[in-house]
Amino acid sequence: MSLTKVSYSMITGAVANVLDYGADPTGVASSSAAITLALASGAKQVYFPQGQYRTTATIDRPTGVRMFGDGAAFSTIVAYHNNSIIRTAPAVFSGDAYNSMEDMGVKNGATFNSAIGIELANLNQPSFKRIRIELGPLIGMRQIFVLNGEFEEISIIDCTDVGLYLYGNTGLAAANNRNVFQCMNMTYNARGIVVDDTGGLNNVFNDVAIESSTSYPVEISNCNQLTFNGLYLEGNAQSVWCRGGDFITFRDCFNVSAIPFIRTSPNFVSTRVYVERLFDLSAGGVGTNGNYMGQEYGRIHFPATAVVTTDPNTLDDYEEGTWSPADASGASLVLSNGVCRYTKIGRIVTANFNTTYPSTANGATVAYGGLPFINKGFASVNIGYTTSATVARTGITDDETTYSRLYSTSNVALINSDLSTVTIRGTIVYETDV
Repeated sequence: MSLTKVSYSMITGAVANVLDYGADPTGVASSSAAITLALASGAKQVYFPQGQYRTTATIDRPTGVRMFGDGAAFSTIVAYHNNSIIRTAPAVFSGDAYNSMEDMGVKNGATFNSAIGIELANLNQPSFKRIRIELGPLIGMRQIFVLNGEFEEISIIDCTDVGLYLYGNTGLAAANNRNVFQCMNMTYNARGIVVDDTGGLNNVFNDVAIESSTSYPVEISNCNQLTFNGLYLEGNAQSVWCRGGDFITFRDCFNVSAIPFIRTSPNFVSTRVYVERLFDLSAGGVGTNGNYMGQEYGRIHFPATAVVTTDPNTLDDYEEGTWSPADASGASLVLSNGVCRYTKIGRIVTANFNTTYPSTANGATVAYGGLPFINKGFASVNIGYTTSATVARTGITDDETTYSRLYSTSNVALINSDLSTVTIRGTIVYETDV
């Protein structure tokens, strides 16, 4: 009795080689039909040997199939049409799951401009590793309703609109949730990563480099719990732009673009955007118009507009600036001011002043005004220097006002004529509720 040796490749459903189905690795003839046959063969693994595989129509993948080649720069699908190049599910969602693609490239043929390089829709636990998308798809990779996916060592180069687009428009029913993107490179795209993902949750980007974008390297319109660890930016035309979303974190990031690291929309309503440990080689900083909290190496940034909490032990705000003392007595006196600065830490404001009153005979009670925030309660004014011997060294800031009362050495409220041509310098410390 003789035994017949059966090779692993002969087992039904093992590995399908696209060459066995008529694919042309030279790129001369279209391989669209051959690739479709290989994917529909029942094999759970479809192998693309080194070559350039010309396609003239979108490649629709069945569920649960692993496509793999000999390397992202060697086994390449080349589109000679303007539609999506690879689509992991038909246009109508089919419950696709467990797809994977490894060691393959996707690009356009000469003069063609496909809509999407790799289109992912309605996927659970996909795995895409060592993938290269280049040469002109409008969108390199677009994802709708992708869950628990892993995307690793992916390069997206020279897309005319977006490198990676996370898209969803009907809440969690069509959002991208709990995906991890790591060791990715985006170069020469109009925009690097766009997250326009209504209801998306808990997507994480680790060690992503975005370089030479002609617009925003990262643009976020929505998504909760979005985290970037080790984001590297170089040579981009714009800053990171947050237009929406919540619990967005940038941690241990590098900015080599000579522009601020981040900006936000003027009507951006979320306050939970964090920049933690930004290493800035270009001195571009994190910007001053962002509604976020930021921490560069050695620096902490609070939101431009404070968001006050009810917890008295929570520091909500730190702010520095200049202010202009002004006459609040109703006499319309024009004061001459030196540089007057203030610092606000939480609800405590410290304001320095350096003012000379004009020559005046006005008899109105002095109201030294223009404080940068409304005073709550009564606080002291300390005059450290004055050119008048009759001006007391203390004063009081009135409750619910932005001005202070000043007094004589005999504790009588001063009138404007008492300060005619007088210089006063000192500090006002008070509490506000802003």
